[in-house]
Amino acid sequence: MQAVDAEPDNWRNYQKLMAALESSEGILNLLIAVCDDRNLREDLIQQYEAELQQQGIRPYRVRLPWQQPSLRSTLLQLVQSDDYLQQGYPAAITVLGIDDLITVKLDAERSEQERFFFSLQWTRESLREFRYPIVLWLTNPVLVRMAQRAPDFWSWRGGVFWFTGQVKANEPVAAMPLPTFSITSRADSDGLPLEELKQLIATTEAEQGSNAPILATLYDSLGRTYASRWLKGQAIDHPQERQLGIQALEKAIALQTELGLEADLVSSFERLGDLYFRLRDNVSKALELYQHAYDLAKKLGDRLGEAHALKAIGDVLEFLDRRSEALDNYEQALNFYCELGDRLGEAYTLLAIGDVLRFLRRSGEALANYEQALSLYRELGDRLGEAHTLKEIGGVLRFLARHTEALANYEQALSLYRELGDRLGEAHTLAAIGDILRFLARHTEALANYEQALSLYREINSRFDEAHTLLAIGDVLQRLKRSNEALANYEQALNLYREINSRLGEANTLAAIGDVLRFLNRNSKALSNYEQALSFYREVGDRLGEARTLKEIGQLYFSQGHYQQSIELYQQSLNISHQIGDRYNEAVTLYILAHALVRVDQKWEAVNAYQDARNLFDRLGFQNDVEKCNAVILNIGQKIVVERHTAPQIGDDSLPKNQKCRSGGFLRWLVACWQIFRRWFR
Repeated sequence: MQAVDAEPDNWRNYQKLMAALESSEGILNLLIAVCDDRNLREDLIQQYEAELQQQGIRPYRVRLPWQQPSLRSTLLQLVQSDDYLQQGYPAAITVLGIDDLITVKLDAERSEQERFFFSLQWTRESLREFRYPIVLWLTNPVLVRMAQRAPDFWSWRGGVFWFTGQVKANEPVAAMPLPTFSITSRADSDGLPLEELKQLIATTEAEQGSNAPILATLYDSLGRTYASRWLKGQAIDHPQERQLGIQALEKAIALQTELGLEADLVSSFERLGDLYFRLRDNVSKALELYQHAYDLAKKLGDRLGEAHALKAIGDVLEFLDRRSEALDNYEQALNFYCELGDRLGEAYTLLAIGDVLRFLRRSGEALANYEQALSLYRELGDRLGEAHTLKEIGGVLRFLARHTEALANYEQALSLYRELGDRLGEAHTLAAIGDILRFLARHTEALANYEQALSLYREINSRFDEAHTLLAIGDVLQRLKRSNEALANYEQALNLYREINSRLGEANTLAAIGDVLRFLNRNSKALSNYEQALSFYREVGDRLGEARTLKEIGQLYFSQGHYQQSIELYQQSLNISHQIGDRYNEAVTLYILAHALVRVDQKWEAVNAYQDARNLFDRLGFQNDVEKCNAVILNIGQKIVVERHTAPQIGDDSLPKNQKCRSGGFLRWLVACWQIFRRWFR
């Protein structure tokens, strides 16, 4: 089952198929399974037959005879020859051979396949006597013909489940088992080549009109194909294919709604939500679509659909910095996956929970979740999931300054990605290694890793990640004081983000350009970039970016001596950081706020801010920053403790001598002052 485990959509559809089989005891439920890979099909059938037997449901297989290609006749012969079925005991029937029927007429009036579709259309009602779930296995081309030639039968379907065979690393694409078509390019995720699918839609609309029921399936397939290409970085024209995917899925949803195809709607809502969410440019629309998917899945009793939607909603809430709500959704999804025995869904959700905990600096808990996910992926033989999790563990270890261990995890992940031929994963990991080398000030090595990642992103046409990497390269060049080169990379990144309509990426790059311009003392241009970035962060709801940009604008005003304006901006940034739980940024902002408060002679408020910053740094484990805060607090405290309401300037040594000599000398006076100070600010 490795092909199922390694492909998330395969696993999801397999779980849905199992749920449909298990819930159909004593009733007719016509289930359509679509797979062009015969080896994968056999694996799937063996798997669900074994699971059904464990639950007391007897599996049967029948093959449609070409001499009399009638579903009803084939089922009737099976039932009449089997006492178990005649007694009405729990059973499930798999029907094979449909895709082997000849499409050419030869000497007959109709081809074998046409005779089969004709019998489906006219014997639909008589199938009611078979009170079992029936799985019909088809290829993609046969699926389309069935929907066209037997629309009444098609309308009875209980669900359509697509399964996609894998392309092995370094294997020629033409080796994929799709015998019906001459493959000149990689077949898209649902089997039908994109151009043939578009041509089929055009022909159907011309012959049957724009509301033909088959178009609901065809537009859904087209939308899923575009979505798959775009999300995997395989799109030729990134923004256009995303928009075409959105349009196709919207048409599918309209037709599915009109036809009452609620089970199909759940999947379509979720996929459309993915297209809106990926670039983070319309997260409110994504959240709305995921919520529709959840509500409908709940209404239908589709617990697996509920779980998927809950996790997707959690992803949006995490992005919106509503992390407590995100965790609630993830926990609910995790419970569903555990109850359903969906180990892969469980692993995905543990990984997502780890991501939230990692952001909240709850690193120990994050690692525990990642380790559970890693164990599940290894148990399932899902090497891709294993690679993803190793990479995330590396990220936590990097945050904990366990750099050697972090690099070891990244290297393991990199090796797996290369072994699997996953160039996107390889590129992501090279970029992550570049991040840690940059942190270690190994800038030349960091650049080398980023450049390798950039080359891979360009090869696979992943423009979104290309832009991210250009941004990272710009950051390294700026650290090396190569500001003009940094600006050139930032400008390339900015153009890419604008081309693919990523407002968040545009905001991040504008903020980075602002940093360089501030370094070059081009303050008015820096401020303009920061303000544009701030507007975009607010537009997309990125409160983390908003908080950090407010802080940078505050720094700009501070450097110009506008201390009161900087204080106001720091306080805005501080409030947001506190609300979203970004404790590190909160600590840093408190520290620089205290600097500004000192400059306007608000030393008591400054000491409070330094002390709050120190406490946060201490909780987060940043001891160097704790020591800096302690030193500044001591310096201020020695100057203000004697005159609480009229504190002297930092560095002012004009305290009256008679105050220094009270209580028997300077040393005893200083110790007493420090003890009072500690009690006062405890």
